[in-house]
Amino acid sequence: MIKYITYPDYVRSKYDGDVHYISHVNLVELYRVNYNECVCSSAFNTGNYSKGLIKLKPKYNGDYIIDKNYMT
Repeated sequence: MIKYITYPDYVRSKYDGDVHYISHVNLVELYRVNYNECVCSSAFNTGNYSKGLIKLKPKYNGDYIIDKNYMT
C-alpha cells in the first residue's frame, strides 16, 4: 500500500551552504521508510492520487523525521 509521496528537489544545506539534489531514492533512505510504500511525484501527474499520502520533501536542516502534518 502506498503511504508516502516524495518530492525530489534541490536544497541548500544549513551546515555547509552547498546546494544538493535530493532524489526519490535519497528521500526514501533519509526518511527511513519502506521503498515499496513510496511513489515519486515526478513519475506521474499526482492529481487526486496524492490525497492522503504523507509528503516527503528535502529539508535544509537535515531533520528527516516524518511529520504527520505533511499529509496531502
